[in-house]
Amino acid sequence: LPMSDLVPLAIVSGSGAASEYVGIVENPRPGGTHYAIAAIVGSGDLLADLANRLGVPLHSGVSDLAEGTHVAVSGDHPLQREVIAAMAERSLVPATLIHADTTIGP
Repeated sequence: LPMSDLVPLAIVSGSGAASEYVGIVENPRPGGTHYAIAAIVGSGDLLADLANRLGVPLHSGVSDLAEGTHVAVSGDHPLQREVIAAMAERSLVPATLIHADTTIGP
């Protein structure tokens, strides 16, 4: 897809889950939303390395994310409450990531 057709996505997660999210974005489910990773939110050397490899900024919080950015946040991340508040205040959008190999039953 052309870059203009991709939805900007920020990943708010620890390094392990962030890598899984990147894999899902790179292998989207047919008919699902196609994302372009716009930022990684978190801290630590592994996340910094991941952001560097992807060529995206690493933010320590969600305050720098552009309005309308879709956000994937792991459920146990310390910034989860900040993300929820920012969704209401700054029009951030919750992202749904489903791996292409996932089977969804009836």
